[in-house]
Amino acid sequence: MKEGSLQDPLGFCIKEYFQTGVDKPMRSWINEVEEPLLYPSSFFRTEKDMSDVERAAIAYSQGSVLDVGAGAGCHSVLLQASGVSVTALESSLHACEVLKKRGLTEVVNIDIMEFSSRKFDTILLLMNGFGIAGTEKALPGFLSHLKSLLKEGGSILGESTDIFYIHEIEQGAASIDLSKGYYGEVEFKVRFGSLETKFPWIYPDEYMLEEAAKSVGLGFEVLTRGDRYNFLCSLAV
Repeated sequence: MKEGSLQDPLGFCIKEYFQTGVDKPMRSWINEVEEPLLYPSSFFRTEKDMSDVERAAIAYSQGSVLDVGAGAGCHSVLLQASGVSVTALESSLHACEVLKKRGLTEVVNIDIMEFSSRKFDTILLLMNGFGIAGTEKALPGFLSHLKSLLKEGGSILGESTDIFYIHEIEQGAASIDLSKGYYGEVEFKVRFGSLETKFPWIYPDEYMLEEAAKSVGLGFEVLTRGDRYNFLCSLAV
């Protein structure tokens, strides 16, 4: 999870749900088109409620793990409970308070691009975590920074979604204007009560990820595919 302003509606929503148990949803927009309501309870899901892609990522995780954009900690909590050494990294202060209260022993409140103090065997980027890069132009630099956080033989396990197919099914291929740049670059807007923020996000397809990975000296392999045009890949040193 990456926030674009100090208002932090996503983190505040997570914290309020944790404190009250009231599943009050957020509103969100992609390129000014409103999405279905986003309920904070989804950030607290247990293993049985996770997708096959998420469960595969958990199973592939080895050694010390950095969970980037940990949110409310559903993946970190599961890993720690299974005996894995996991560090939950989250830029939202509100979410970090929740992570600590959920019992996670290693919580870091920082933007991933400013973090450089340790190296890990596995870096997790779930819930379309490559989107933190923001744009196609920034993707190689983002991957290069993650590479610098890997131990020898380590890997980035990340999830992404090829939204071209979603556009094609819902709107028709003719509605996709490729002249405006990569179709997977979007602007998110999130609102919870009076709090609102906007931030860029990217859904890189596997071809873009492979090219970006190779450009910074990382290998690329698709490990599994989901049923919503999403996939789990490994970018290894």
